[in-house]
Amino acid sequence: MLNMTHYVTHIFQSFVVIACLCFSFTGIYIIFSGDSKGWLVLIFFGACALFLIHDFWEQYRSRKERLGGMSEKEFKDSVEREEKKEMDTIELVTEFSFQLREGEPEPPWLRFPGYSPFHIFWRMGPGESYIVKTFGPYMSELNLEQRRDYFQRYDLGDKWRDRKHWYNSWIDWEEE
Repeated sequence: MLNMTHYVTHIFQSFVVIACLCFSFTGIYIIFSGDSKGWLVLIFFGACALFLIHDFWEQYRSRKERLGGMSEKEFKDSVEREEKKEMDTIELVTEFSFQLREGEPEPPWLRFPGYSPFHIFWRMGPGESYIVKTFGPYMSELNLEQRRDYFQRYDLGDKWRDRKHWYNSWIDWEEE
């Protein structure tokens, strides 16, 4: 949803365009009245109006590009769907019961189930610290078979939408 500042700015810009167009028409009137200064008024305010209209169009286009060509409502709905998907991992974690072995860290998707693997949480803050200081070093000590076994023990099943990402990030990670 657009915030109030956006609406106020849009309304103000619209008034400026209307004013520039009015002054342009005033310039045309002055020209027909026989005064040569009308051309200056027409050119100046006409150019201002064209520039602002072009600027509006660019803002509209860039906004559509930022939203992936979606309308505001479609974008909002897609964000809500993504948030719902993130909740799916939390729901799956509560369905399963896992027993950690001695000395092995909790998998990140169980320790922090509310975060998608693509969330910024894993690139800065507690998620990054956990991956870099705890989970990553543990995984680097395991061979491929041990890593597969680890993932099979903590797999959340076929309904888990992030399964492939987590699996591929740590199983195929050394082979690349």
